[in-house]
Amino acid sequence: AIGRVVVSCSALHQILSIGAFSLAVNDSRPWEEDVRVGVLTTGMSTQTLVGAWRTLVSIHAPDDADDFNKLADQIQKTFAHRDIFAHCIWGPGPKLGTAIPVMAKTVGRLRRTQEKHYTADEIKQWAETASEQAVRLLAYLLRWELAPLP
Repeated sequence: AIGRVVVSCSALHQILSIGAFSLAVNDSRPWEEDVRVGVLTTGMSTQTLVGAWRTLVSIHAPDDADDFNKLADQIQKTFAHRDIFAHCIWGPGPKLGTAIPVMAKTVGRLRRTQEKHYTADEIKQWAETASEQAVRLLAYLLRWELAPLP
């Protein structure tokens, strides 16, 4: 389940990267040159890419900005969960079938990241959420003619 979250968020991050570039240059061709575009966006955090999208959407499609900003908030929440799922040590939760994430710090401290205990189904749902958000991002780009038709 955790692997599905990581892979789904990776695909979402790729769409954020290429999409931000497409919005910036107002052209759909970056999708054909995704390796070259990747050079420009490699190392950009999700927060940076989402911030770029927010600005570029307000310029390119101001009528969509409010709706997009709601999606952007959801994407940031998804990536916060992705970071917990991908970077924590997992231990058994207090209830059967649950697990609790524990963050290990390099100074030798362990701390709970939160009191939330997750089931495998809840983690899978976050993977589905990331996939749905990727589709919604692509829908915007297709409507604005900034992505090739699948």
